[in-house]
Amino acid sequence: LDPSQCQGVEDLISAAPSSFDHAALFTVLQKHTLQHRMNDSFSCLGWFSPGQVFVLDEYCARYGVRGCHRHLSYLKDLMDYAENSVLVDPMLLHYSYAFCASHIHGNRYLNNNNNIAKE
Repeated sequence: LDPSQCQGVEDLISAAPSSFDHAALFTVLQKHTLQHRMNDSFSCLGWFSPGQVFVLDEYCARYGVRGCHRHLSYLKDLMDYAENSVLVDPMLLHYSYAFCASHIHGNRYLNNNNNIAKE
């Protein structure tokens, strides 16, 4: 890289994480991850690989991206693929929809120490 390009990367590396809109950045990260996965030679039907799930989970945990935002953006991306006649597993659509609906209706359950308890 020439020195002018290195300077831009250094600015990004040294920037304070709190100065970024991580919810918006996560949406872009997840969209590109799904795009890469859907272009895979095997039919993934919209499911992420375990490694991709780990990276997305870690990003959410580190930068405070809420689960409902994550599922809403995932649901939007999956619906975009489905509307363009790309095969998407309907169970994924159901999971993301159910996750968001449970937050709206207030009946989200957590599995805590193998006991199901209302949050």
